[in-house]
Amino acid sequence: MKFFQQNSKQSTDKKSRLLYYAAPTIILIALSLLFTFRYRGLERQGAFIPSFAKPDTLLPPPRPGIQGIIISGPVIEDLTFQINPSAPALAPLDWNLLVGMDPTARVMVKAFVARDGSLLLSRADGDIRDSGHPRAGEYIESVLRNWTYFPYKTGTIRFFF
Repeated sequence: MKFFQQNSKQSTDKKSRLLYYAAPTIILIALSLLFTFRYRGLERQGAFIPSFAKPDTLLPPPRPGIQGIIISGPVIEDLTFQINPSAPALAPLDWNLLVGMDPTARVMVKAFVARDGSLLLSRADGDIRDSGHPRAGEYIESVLRNWTYFPYKTGTIRFFF
């Protein structure tokens, strides 16, 4: 009888080991078959299944009056002072003459461009400040008095020589 008891005990151990390994194996096979049949052909259709649901988002409605409006026109650039090169008495500054008078001379000129393009400046109002040789300021004043500008813009203009 001892022999039968040992055999039955060994057979129950084999059965429990079989159940121990067989159950997870069967579950894995079932899951893989379920996954295969459920998602079969999705790659060919180009379908995508997200891992989590996307939250619903509401788009705000367009505000009235801004849809379809196109603003066009030329680019507006800042006006600048431009010397009129066709002016009759226009003369350039001779830098060699200025350097010959005094290479360290400094001349600051504050002038006003009028509506007609003429340059208004006056030594009495302090529009010309020179340091160094005084003839450098006189020479620059005599040349600037003949300059005329295009009548694009009026206002104060400053020169540093």
